[in-house]
Amino acid sequence: MLPFETGPAATPGPAGLGAGERRRGQDRGSRIGDRLSRKMLINAQRAEEVRVAIVNKDTLDTYQIAVAEAGLSRGNVYRGVVANVNPALNAAFVDFGAERDGMLAAHDVVPEAYHRAAPAGDAAPRIDRILERGRSVLVQVTKDPIGTKGAAVTTNLSFAGRYLVLTPFEDTRGISRKVEDEETRAAMREQADKLEVPQGCGIILRTNALG
Repeated sequence: MLPFETGPAATPGPAGLGAGERRRGQDRGSRIGDRLSRKMLINAQRAEEVRVAIVNKDTLDTYQIAVAEAGLSRGNVYRGVVANVNPALNAAFVDFGAERDGMLAAHDVVPEAYHRAAPAGDAAPRIDRILERGRSVLVQVTKDPIGTKGAAVTTNLSFAGRYLVLTPFEDTRGISRKVEDEETRAAMREQADKLEVPQGCGIILRTNALG
């Protein structure tokens, strides 16, 4: 017998398993059987909604619905291209990479975004007077797409932080409408007046700025 051989008695085999080893094997087999009896069913026919069900031995164990993000969210800023100008709607449609073009109403176009100068004395120029098809425009999503309608967008950008909202095209300083107490609003207005803000920009203090 070679030095590393221990004889036939040490060779593992079904007949050579002890009672403890057989029980452990049965337990493992039982656990595997339990796992195999659990099934996960996924319904993802609709891109915006995923339904997941876990069935254990033909009994519903868990049921969840996950609503997928559409890839857009309010506040996101995109550089797009004017795909169409619709005088009848007094709006333009902007291609910014979404499935559907975003709708940009004439009143949501700030003068800084005009492709051409508005007629003198016209405070509310028509969309076809200020935007041109094929030109780029920077827009922000104000309303997510719903059904067959694309997102609503604006060129009047705003950037919300923890304590304030920065408005690049509105040179004003305001207080959140959620702050109703007049004394508190007055104190916050004093704080707002002391802040250094980039020229031409405005701010709105949020409720988090209290104290």
